[in-house]
This record gives sequence, structure tokens and C-alpha cells, in this order.
Amino acid sequence: MLHGGFKDITRIASSDPTMWENICSENKDEILKVLSKLKVIIETFEKNITDSDKTYNFFSNAKHYRDSFANKKINGNTMPEIDIDIKDENGALARVTTILSQNDIGIKNLEVMNNRENNFGVLKVIIDNYDNREKAYNIIKENGYEVRKVD
Repeated sequence: MLHGGFKDITRIASSDPTMWENICSENKDEILKVLSKLKVIIETFEKNITDSDKTYNFFSNAKHYRDSFANKKINGNTMPEIDIDIKDENGALARVTTILSQNDIGIKNLEVMNNRENNFGVLKVIIDNYDNREKAYNIIKENGYEVRKVD
């Protein structure tokens, strides 16, 4: 049984492949741009891994960037959020994002918070605007999920 960090970073692999194929085909140009940048980052890291200062700076910068995700501001504006209790099982994330997508609700950011004590987690969803947050809240609730608005 997988636990901890490896399970967390491989969560996408256990999601619906059709959903990810659709995401990739719809966002091909942007994904290719990011992959090109990622290649440069990996090559630079590989070249500098024996330099402890450069390695430390790499991870320090990565931490600073990742920690900025907790900030729910986009372009200086606070963004609306809902928290949804979801089972820790294959396809759980895909089901929720599909429901939102089918109802034309824009997702600005997602975060999955695992609860290691039980088989549930919390999906934190930043929605594109407050009207859509209200719509998302109602639709998700109608689909049998526990959901909360976050202010």
C-alpha cells in the first residue's frame, strides 16, 4: 500500500485517462510550452546538482513558489472558494471537475487535502467568480457531496 508523498504526487495517474486526454488535447499548445520550460529546468538542475548552494536555492525557490498557491488572490482579487468532501478513490476528482465543467463553471485552482485518518479528503476549488461559486455550491450539493463556501 502506498502512503504519503509518493501517493500524493501520483494521484493524477489514478484519474480517468479520458479526462486527461481531453485536457491535454484542449490545452496542447500551453502544455508544450510548459514542457519546453521544464526541460530547461531539469537540464539546469542536472548540471548544478553537485553545487550545494545552487541545489539549496533551487528548492528554496520551489518552496516559495509552491507556498504562494495558498494565496487565494489572482491579479490582486480574492477569489471565491468551495470545499468539497470527496472519497479517496479513483475517479473522485474527475467526477467533481466533470460536473463543474458540464455546468460551465470555471475552475481557477484546485487543491486536494488528504485526511490520512479515513478514506476522505477535501477538494478545495477556486471558482472564477462569485456567481459561479453559488451555482457550483448548489450543483455539487445536489449531486450528493458535502460542500462548504469559504470566505
